Formats: sequence, structure tokens, C-alpha cells
Amino acid sequence: MEGQSNTKHKYLEIADTIRRDIVAGVYAVGERIPPIRKLSEKYGVNPQTVNKATAYLASLGYLKPRQGAGSTVTVPYEESPARYIGMLIDRTRSHWLIDQEKPENSHSRDIYFSYFMLMNSNNINADFIIYDKNLETVPEEFKEKALKASGFFVQGSLPRCYFEYLGQHEIPTVLINRNLPKGVSGKFGSVLISEEKIHDMLNYLVSMGHTKLLFAFSKEFEENEVFHRRYNELQAAIKSWGDPKIQLEVFSFNVHEGETLAQLEEYLQKGFSAAFGYNDVSALRLYSLLNAAGRSIPEDFSVVGFDDIMPSNLASPPLTTLRVNRASLVHEGYSIMEELISGRSPVYLEKTLKTEMIIRKSVFVKKS
Repeated sequence: MEGQSNTKHKYLEIADTIRRDIVAGVYAVGERIPPIRKLSEKYGVNPQTVNKATAYLASLGYLKPRQGAGSTVTVPYEESPARYIGMLIDRTRSHWLIDQEKPENSHSRDIYFSYFMLMNSNNINADFIIYDKNLETVPEEFKEKALKASGFFVQGSLPRCYFEYLGQHEIPTVLINRNLPKGVSGKFGSVLISEEKIHDMLNYLVSMGHTKLLFAFSKEFEENEVFHRRYNELQAAIKSWGDPKIQLEVFSFNVHEGETLAQLEEYLQKGFSAAFGYNDVSALRLYSLLNAAGRSIPEDFSVVGFDDIMPSNLASPPLTTLRVNRASLVHEGYSIMEELISGRSPVYLEKTLKTEMIIRKSVFVKKS
């Protein structure tokens, strides 16, 4: 039996060998390649590894599998069309594609840029498909595109009808920082952003003397599963302290609403001295509110965020935050995509990307 370290990329090596044979004319267009059993003997691997290699070549357009009849060579490499992997984005996020210079677009901009760069470097066609998250049926124009695609990335909350369609047709789909909904099967994967460092950030704030904390959430974002994951992780971190003095309140705000500043003033009068931003944008929006309230950061109030977008390091003072490597987020998603493309059976694959705690100057020891 092959060891895991030897088989992790073995199917890719075998696929490349067969591909080179096709290009060299060893296997002509329309000809069947040897059966799985013979190929497994030839390369000294088990049949499952060869199966993955031929499935991968089929996804690239080199082979056409036929049930019970092996695989037939379709077109050589030079004539093979470039693959297409699209990115699905819900309409509430689509404005971020238009104005990429705004600070609130930084997180998504880095993801989109990394996606395009990665697709380009792998000779894969890429584009964005905007969807409405409240749809109950999949549009016909998407169906036409989906059946020609090698797979899709998803950023946002995908309607269930899309999940069901993609699952039914076994179209590889990777969700960015979202979980697969229950009751859906197909070729799906998720690359999640770890929340475990939230515990370290909470410990850091408490060690600085902050026991009354706000979970700052700008209403320009939706209260999605990421919001609840981060809030629940904060609650779990507080519970682990076992100290009833540590309090957490959700502060949902809009900097353009008049009552927002009054709400913040109430929290300040109650002794709240620090805030954990749902993301960096929420944290930086709070900077503006605190400035309007005549409070200084970090002398009067401490703020931390989540994401480490570029404006966070340029803010005054620079924001303490949890860094997400967005390029790695896309690369991990692509590695999942390749696994889904090469596999034959419905499956769900998941990876978690760790974050890094970045200490800057937005946190200060609480005044006694």
C-alpha cells in the first residue's frame, strides 16, 4: 500500500506523464488509453491513484471517460481549450468590484486580485458572476455557463437553489469562509478563516485591564454566519475566564445615524473601555465615532480589529488586529478545487486558514 507522503501528488505526476504521451502522439485522438488496471501496474500504484489521474485529465479536456469502456483521447494539449473557473459574488458585494480604492473594499479587493492572478498563472479563464442571494430558482444564463465551467469559487451567501444545482451536476465549488449548508451533497469545499486567535486577542485586552467590551459591528455589513462565528468565539473566550466582571455587548452602528453617537456615549458612561471590531472596517468606523465623541485612541478607549487590511496600518493610531493572509486564502481554495476536479465522487473538503495577531498602537492599559 502506498504511503500518504508518496501519493499526495502522485496522481498529478501520472496525469502529466499521460498528458505528455498524448502530446507526443503515443495515444492518438479517438484512441483508448490502457485500462486502469494496466496503468496501475505500469506506474506501480493502486488503481484509485490512476483513477484520480485520468479524472483530472478528463477535467482538462484530454480524455473522455466512458462507463465500462475506459477513457478515450479527445484533443492534444495544443488544441485543448483553457479551463474556466468563475467566482460567484452576491449583489450586496458587487459594488466592491467597481470602487476598489475605498478602504471598506480592501479585504475583497485582495481576494479578487489574488484570484485573478492565480487563474492567470495557471492559464485558466476567470470572471465574476453576480447573483441575488434571495433567488429561489437558478437563472438559465447561469446554467449555460455552469455546465461549461471546471468549477466556481463563492464569496458570499449562496442561495440554496444554486447549491442544489451545482451539487446535482457535481460542479466543483469552493466556498470562501462559509460552511456548506446542511442537506446538500455534491463536489463542495470550504476554506475557512480560523477564529481561534480571538481567544488570544480577548486575553490581551483583559490583561490590559479591559473588562467591559463592545463587539463593534458596522451596519454596512450583514449579520451572516461569519458575524455569529466571531461573536460566539468571543463569548467562549470570555466564558473560559470564569470572571463575571468581563462583559460583552454588541454595538451595531451606522456612523451616519444621529442616535449612534448617543448610544456610544451611553456605553462610555457605563465604563466600556475597549472594542473588538467584527472586521477592520468596523473598527476603523469606530475610530470616527470616538473622535466625534472627543475620545482619544488608545488613551481613552482601545480598539482591535480582524483582517489586517492595508488602511489599518495607515490609521492613526495603527490598528491592532488579526491578520488574514488573503492570497493564502485563495491558494488554499484552489488546492481544494483541484482535489474536487480530480475526484469522481461527491465529497466535501474543508481547510482552515490560521490568522496572526498583530499588535500595534490602538490598545492601551486601562486607566484605573
